[in-house]
Amino acid sequence: LGVSADPSAHPTTSRGSTGDWSPERRMRALSSALTNTISYYAQFEANIKAAIVAGLAPHEKDLADFVQLAKWEDRGYYSMRTSTEKAQRHLHKLRRRAEDALKEPAAGT
Repeated sequence: LGVSADPSAHPTTSRGSTGDWSPERRMRALSSALTNTISYYAQFEANIKAAIVAGLAPHEKDLADFVQLAKWEDRGYYSMRTSTEKAQRHLHKLRRRAEDALKEPAAGT
């Protein structure tokens, strides 16, 4: 049949062989693959950004309201400590809600 039993006899089947792939050709292929990947996902960018803005808008409003209500008057140490702990808990709750909004799947966009 004329088929060689030695796999290293054919350059495309030998392991570790790059064949005729020069470093320039490999870089062009990688560049092309990255460009195609970026251009594919770029079509979803506007919808994803709109979904993120819509998902975070209520949380940004809550944060702005909280900042307007927060007062740092000249109070005693324990009063400031209690107020600071309460503010930290509230900010942590807002952060968790915002993270949950960002974790929502974008399949509907």
